[in-house]
Amino acid sequence: MYERGTFSFQRGDVGGQVRDSEGKRWQVTPEALVRESGERLRRATSQ
Repeated sequence: MYERGTFSFQRGDVGGQVRDSEGKRWQVTPEALVRESGERLRRATSQ
């Protein structure tokens, strides 16, 4: 689970990626979602 803010995501056409509602690609990593531009959405902490 990631801190997605106002973004909504769909599965990407390449493994390990998702696309946001603007069609921009995000790489899925253990620590964060990383947008093509370098923006990062950190992994949410679990309690």
